[in-house]
Amino acid sequence: MGFQDRDYARRQHRFRGRIVLGIIGATIAAYVVQGVLLGRGGIDLSQVFGVVPKRLVGRGWLWQLVTHVLLHSPVDPWHLALNMLFLYWLGTDVAEIFGVRRFLFLYVGGAVFCAAAYAAVGYASGQTETPAIGASGAIMAVAVVAAFLFPTRTFLFMYVLPMPLWALITLYVGIDLYYPLAGLSDWLGSAGHLGGALFGFLCHRLHLEAPDLGPLLLRLRRLFAPGPPSSAEVDRILEKINVQGIGELTDRERDVLRRASRER
Repeated sequence: MGFQDRDYARRQHRFRGRIVLGIIGATIAAYVVQGVLLGRGGIDLSQVFGVVPKRLVGRGWLWQLVTHVLLHSPVDPWHLALNMLFLYWLGTDVAEIFGVRRFLFLYVGGAVFCAAAYAAVGYASGQTETPAIGASGAIMAVAVVAAFLFPTRTFLFMYVLPMPLWALITLYVGIDLYYPLAGLSDWLGSAGHLGGALFGFLCHRLHLEAPDLGPLLLRLRRLFAPGPPSSAEVDRILEKINVQGIGELTDRERDVLRRASRER
C-alpha cells in the first residue's frame, strides 16, 4: 500500500491540516517579537507570558496557562525549530482526523496541563520564580495522540535509528520519567512534558471533545447586557419626540427606544 492510499494521506478537509500551519506561523511571529523586545528594549516576555508559578498561582495570572506555548528561547533557535518540525510532522494528520475545534482543544489542553504540572512541581520543590516557555508540553499531547492513531509510522530517532512512532513517543516519555527518578535531574524539567503527555492520553482514551461554549457565552451576554428600560424613561423620550422632534434624540435615547421595542 502506497503512502497516497493511507487514510491519513487523503486530504478531504485541507483546512483542518492548515490549522497547524496557522499555529506555527503565530509561534514564529511571537518569537520574532520576543527577540526584538529582549534585544532592543531589554523586555523579557517570559516573566509575564511564560509559566512563573509564583505569578500564575500567587497573583492569578491565568493567561500564563496558555501563552507560554508562543515563547521560545530567543538565543536558541533550535528550541523553536525542533518544536515546530515535530508539530508539523505529527500535528497535520492529527488535525485532519480531529478537525480544527478538537485539535485546538487538544493543543490548548496540553498547554494547560503542562503549565499546571510545572507550577505544581515548582511549588513542591520551592522553585516558584523560574519561568517555563515553549510548546513542548502541548506538542507532547499531540504526539501521544499521534502515537495512538499512527502507531506503526516510522521515524528516525536521532536521525539515524528507524523506530515506529509508538516506540519513539514511549521512549520520550520514558526519558522524562527516568532522569528524575534516577536522581539525574529534578522533576521541574520533566513536569511540563509529562503534563502535556497525560492530557494527550486522556483526550484519546476518554474521547474528550471541545466544550460547547455557546450556552456559556449566551449567559454572559445576558448577564452583562443592559436590562429593559423603565416605562417612565420610555415615556419621557416619547414626550421629547412629541415636543422637539425625533432629530433631537441623543444616541443613548435612541438605544433606549431600540431596547424597548425588542422587549415588546
